[in-house]
Amino acid sequence: MTGQESPRVAVVTGAAGGLGQAVVRRLATDGFTVAALDVAEPDGTGDVAGARSWRCDVSDLAATRRTVGEVAETYGGVDVLVNSAGLLSGRAPLMEATPEELHRFFAVNAVGPLLMVQACVPDARL
Repeated sequence: MTGQESPRVAVVTGAAGGLGQAVVRRLATDGFTVAALDVAEPDGTGDVAGARSWRCDVSDLAATRRTVGEVAETYGGVDVLVNSAGLLSGRAPLMEATPEELHRFFAVNAVGPLLMVQACVPDARL
């Protein structure tokens, strides 16, 4: 990041653990200011210099818009979005999954990333 006056801002979903948490750490190490979003309280993000945690359910339209708005207001915008939030297929095999489990799975894994793109890139014509 040479020649830039301020760090670029990255929003990372699914930041409480696993791949999302690793992405937060890497981006912060690379000099990004990182907004670490998760439906749960992000573990280990508070000790990463350059990262701040926000609670956000990516499947909730109002929550994504509100949270991204807060991030943009705090840091002056969003430069990078990493959609890392996701649910595994669930505890039950497909044939035993309830409609509620299926709806939640698709809300987080399919709808959530699209809502985050809408929130982060409000003027995009995709």
